[in-house]
Amino acid sequence: MFNAEQLASERGTLAQFIRSMQKIQKYFEVVDVLIVVLNPQREIVFINNQGCAMLGYKLEELAGKKWFSLCVPERLQEGVRAVFEKLVNGDWKQYEQFEHCVLTRNYEEKHFAWQNLPLRDTEGTVVGVVSVGHDISRFKKTEEDLAKSRDHYLELFEGLPVLIWKANSCGKRDFFNSSWLKFTGRQLYDEAHDGWLVGMHEQDRAAYALSFTTSFAQRAPFQVSYRLKNTSGQYRWLHESATPFYGADRVFSGFIGVCVDVTEARIPRTHEEKPG
Repeated sequence: MFNAEQLASERGTLAQFIRSMQKIQKYFEVVDVLIVVLNPQREIVFINNQGCAMLGYKLEELAGKKWFSLCVPERLQEGVRAVFEKLVNGDWKQYEQFEHCVLTRNYEEKHFAWQNLPLRDTEGTVVGVVSVGHDISRFKKTEEDLAKSRDHYLELFEGLPVLIWKANSCGKRDFFNSSWLKFTGRQLYDEAHDGWLVGMHEQDRAAYALSFTTSFAQRAPFQVSYRLKNTSGQYRWLHESATPFYGADRVFSGFIGVCVDVTEARIPRTHEEKPG
């Protein structure tokens, strides 16, 4: 099986390394990875056939070309070049694993996760960099779709006349809709995480904490009533219904709560109607 790290550890000239890579070229084709070797001048001195196919090029179209100018999106070139220079200068620990997009011949961007390894001569001087890349575009697309889906329903919550909050998978609140913020008269950064608790009546905090932590641990819906201070400084009774929610990947993502002001329903009537 191909072991780039073992090959890279065998010190010698860059040409010797390339010859070794060419001898075992056929073994690369059973591994769905892009393997590219750059010299300190940033030129492609080796790329496997599978890598050529991923990029949509023929081998002769890539050999000797400047990797960053040809295969890295222009907006990323400066940053990726800077990382390469650090690798050549011996700064390996920080950038041994790195992610960035590459550009195919058809100008399609693909997201790759890279493992970078130094090639050294017999004196220990870095004479090249071998990078092994895995195409993770599909996983990145899934992440982006999940983020868009999340942002979409949060936008829907903004238009609702009830108070809504969202807690992340750690139980910390990271979203309050505009109705909530209008009710409390505070900003999102004031309420975030546990900041919103300053508005809860002290006598209700212990019972609420018990309901929330128990339900959160069990991933179970819960209902609870408590008093929350509004923008006028008055305590209003809220009835809260909360439920766990899961992302499109079915991974637990946190809780969503909906609160309704039920103050009037809890005030005892002062005038009872007498039977006629």
